[in-house]
Amino acid sequence: MKANFTKHQIFTLILLTQIGTTTLFAIGIDAEQDAWIAVLLSMLLGFILVWIYTELQKHFPQKNLAEIIILLLGKPLGTPLVLLYAFHFIRISTYNLNEFSNIISTTLLNNTPRIVIFIVFITVSIYALFLGLNSFARASEFFVFPLLFFLLSSFIMVGLSGHIDLNNLQPILPNGIIPLFSVAYPTVIVFPFGELVVFLMYWCYLDSTNGLQKISLTAVATSGFLVSLSSLVIISALGVHNAGISLIPLYQVIRQINIGGVLKNMDALAVINMLIGGFYKFTIMFYAGVSMISTLFKIKDDRWLIIVMSIFTLWISYTTLPSIIFQRWLGNNVMTPYIAVHIQITIPFLLLIISYLKLKTSKVKENK
Repeated sequence: MKANFTKHQIFTLILLTQIGTTTLFAIGIDAEQDAWIAVLLSMLLGFILVWIYTELQKHFPQKNLAEIIILLLGKPLGTPLVLLYAFHFIRISTYNLNEFSNIISTTLLNNTPRIVIFIVFITVSIYALFLGLNSFARASEFFVFPLLFFLLSSFIMVGLSGHIDLNNLQPILPNGIIPLFSVAYPTVIVFPFGELVVFLMYWCYLDSTNGLQKISLTAVATSGFLVSLSSLVIISALGVHNAGISLIPLYQVIRQINIGGVLKNMDALAVINMLIGGFYKFTIMFYAGVSMISTLFKIKDDRWLIIVMSIFTLWISYTTLPSIIFQRWLGNNVMTPYIAVHIQITIPFLLLIISYLKLKTSKVKENK
């Protein structure tokens, strides 16, 4: 699928993907009242990942991740690695689909079968992809504004409702900053900052990589601030214990909004965030997985592959992920330490080293 993105579109796509449904949860809650600081620390570590990813892209400006892997490692070694990345992106999209359907089913459509929500959501995503990546990217420039507006408005209204208790954030760093590193790495840096590796499948649609690093770092800094602010608001409104056990803490916080008996029942704010952020994150992750496969097997028209993989994704989400609680356990205890860390950190770093070595070797040969 051909496309041509502007840097502003890349910014909005990164922002929507990074925020996704992330702000709905108390990210970094293992750090208790210092969760918001753990997010900021993870963001700083995430800047290193952004540098690694963008440097790799600069070496191969017109290539996507699958092409870069094959180019650096060759087909025998590269093929299984490309398939592993495709699996990783599809896995994240199944998590997003399951998360979205469970949240909608719990909050809005209690009597609607989950399979119906699954089908509607994934059908809209397929339709968006069939319209083309250019249309998808242009739409992100429109949707990012209501998402940011409703997110920040909800934070302000929670404060005006008098539900913010800054005592819930005390004491700050009782054991110093060092213990926060165990929360920042690998949990928070992997989710959401390490997920930026998916844009190695989209940066190749830019006309030029000039300014790519700057725009990506700006997007990550913006999303990091918003995720940190969300954790701060959730913990100060609910307390550490309630924030940790709540299934959808931001939704619970927004339900408390009541300004003079006039502004209340603002559940729609959380739902809008879920719809916009969840849709974009799912679609970007899902198509990255599809594109890895179509690139590997040189499939020119990938529309039929989109349909096949969407059915597979729906089946996996519906049959293997019974609840958000199980999904979180699987992600935190299996996927993050054994798969995501290597896919998002170790392998890109090694690919960059190999890239440097190959480029240096080729320059030496040219000089001879």
